[in-house]
Amino acid sequence: MPDSPIRARNKLAALHSYGATPDPDTEAAARANLATSKIDKAIRDSLAVSPHISDAEIGHLVGLILNHSGIDGETSTRVERATVGGI
Repeated sequence: MPDSPIRARNKLAALHSYGATPDPDTEAAARANLATSKIDKAIRDSLAVSPHISDAEIGHLVGLILNHSGIDGETSTRVERATVGGI
């Protein structure tokens, strides 16, 4: 489970404390952790209000995440279609 968005934000901010310049890889990892924690919180908050998400909506979200993770479009589309009940 990722950090909370507040904790992730604080970790990122700590890298820059007292005018420090963090290692680019360390900063990138902290930014990825912050993005992941924000997405995780948004999904959990949304499901708390409206617990049912259709297969098509789940497929869309899976495809969106895969497209932004460097997976090629064809593979992403195949996985998205499989999520909603068949290729």
